[in-house]
Amino acid sequence: MPLFETVFDQAWQRVGVRPRVLDGEECFSRLRAICHVCNASRLDYETEVQIKGEALTKWWATVPVQAPLEPLVPSPKGRNYRVVSKRRAFAFQNKVRLGLIDVDRRRPFEVEACAIEPAEHAVIYRVLGELLNQPFAKPLANVLQLAIVKGNYEEFAVILNVKRAQDAERDAATTVSKALTKKVKSVNGFFLFEGDDEKYYMEAKGNVRSALHRIWGKNELFMRVMERPFLFHPASFTQVNPGIAEQMVMEMAASLPLKPEGQLFDLYCGYGL
Repeated sequence: MPLFETVFDQAWQRVGVRPRVLDGEECFSRLRAICHVCNASRLDYETEVQIKGEALTKWWATVPVQAPLEPLVPSPKGRNYRVVSKRRAFAFQNKVRLGLIDVDRRRPFEVEACAIEPAEHAVIYRVLGELLNQPFAKPLANVLQLAIVKGNYEEFAVILNVKRAQDAERDAATTVSKALTKKVKSVNGFFLFEGDDEKYYMEAKGNVRSALHRIWGKNELFMRVMERPFLFHPASFTQVNPGIAEQMVMEMAASLPLKPEGQLFDLYCGYGL
């Protein structure tokens, strides 16, 4: 059975679509290299959905499961949907840089703005990168492994994955958080996650919450799905695309024999809808 990615690439090459024209700094690095971590730099969303739907139908025919395949459901926002993002910290020309984790290039890619993230994420990473290179931030910059932005489309928490979080690192983090939130008003929480395995905090073993230290701001994040409000811990697993979460709830409700007075629960998966 072929990988879906292989079938998709073949479908895209067969169609022969011209790469889309990029706007401004989107998908570019500071050195004007083009990011290829995802398809956003090459395809507009409508074209990607069309090609992906055709590829999915072809791939599904190779799956040894006798089940019908319904049409692909497009994401309501298309691009700029991803409310959880991360950057790896790396050293370049005696400065700390924050870059996307490019598996193909096997090194961080310092993109100016990512097409699948809210525009505010690029602002947060840019300001954070500037602050990390200030003298007062050196204790923090020396132990930084990953920077994560998490929240909804209006407000965000910043989580820094660090090798250690002792007094010097926490003092530097406090100063950075004050400067960051002064410049970026939409940041309402700042945290340190202490771990020496260089893994994204959601992939770490053990008690994740005990290793997460609030430096400033709110203890919980906010999300609204199907007009219902949810407060959840920053260490919780969450759906990175809130719009498609609503679509999934509606599709699931429509597929189940629910009575009008019935209730639908989503349990043991992130904040639990």
